[in-house]
Amino acid sequence: MSWLSRRIEILHARLAERDDPRPESIVLPDPAPETARAVIVSFYMDNIRRGVVAAQRRLLARFLPDGVAVRQIRTAMKHGPALDAFLAANRYRTVIVLDIDCVPIAEGALERLIDGAEAGRLIGTASCASHLATERHPFIGPFGMALSMELYDRLGRPSCVATARGDVAEELTFAAERIGAPIEWPRPNSFCR
Repeated sequence: MSWLSRRIEILHARLAERDDPRPESIVLPDPAPETARAVIVSFYMDNIRRGVVAAQRRLLARFLPDGVAVRQIRTAMKHGPALDAFLAANRYRTVIVLDIDCVPIAEGALERLIDGAEAGRLIGTASCASHLATERHPFIGPFGMALSMELYDRLGRPSCVATARGDVAEELTFAAERIGAPIEWPRPNSFCR
């Protein structure tokens, strides 16, 4: 699978000339948790321009598989606590976490994330926390990650808050390794900065 991480601000600059930058102007399907295959959640803070949020919605509208809800959540919380709060209240079977400026745009990429999570895998983009002692420990980064709530329960519902040994959400990978749960990390083959 080819992963292309695109900076939404770059895409927004191209799209802003002809599109409405208000996120609410882009309507996405909103299936109920009981009927949806998955939910995509993206968190952002007040320092993120509305056009960035709108650009992600625009791209998701183009690549969104059927039966997937989208939640773009403005928050004052850091990423780890925001993930913990979302997962604690979540009623969807499968969760995809995307940074607000990350959208897998390869054909079928979101579908592959969902399929992998539904099959019981922790799946997403590989990352390493170079600022920690575990810098050589690859983990599924919360900027492009999917897991089922069933797997989350099997992992013991670990916190996504950064710890002394791991970055944000790295405890999910540690827990998956501990219980022998499958981990899949298709690596991006291109980045746009």
